[in-house]
Amino acid sequence: MTISEHINAAQVHIRWIFRQDCWDPPLDDIHVKEWPIEWVREFNELLTALRRVSDLEPDQADLLGRILDGPTVSRAELVAEGVRFPASARDRRPRYGLEPVSGEQGMLSDPDE
Repeated sequence: MTISEHINAAQVHIRWIFRQDCWDPPLDDIHVKEWPIEWVREFNELLTALRRVSDLEPDQADLLGRILDGPTVSRAELVAEGVRFPASARDRRPRYGLEPVSGEQGMLSDPDE
């Protein structure tokens, strides 16, 4: 699905959301006569971001094509260069700090320290 198709789908969802007959009963009693200015700004920012992303779609498609047509690197080559792959479920969990676990050298650590 292209970005343009995603945006079209988002527009359908937006129309669906604002249809009065789509709300569940608890929301039926909420009637906003006008949006607060913060909502208008946020909605405009969202639409602007979506438009800008859709404008990038041709360039992104070109970049993806060049990446897919380019050379690949094997796992063995990565390991030879020092890349370590997760060996356990614990290794696959995200790390939230910048410090390496158990003194190992991470991407953000200074190798000269």
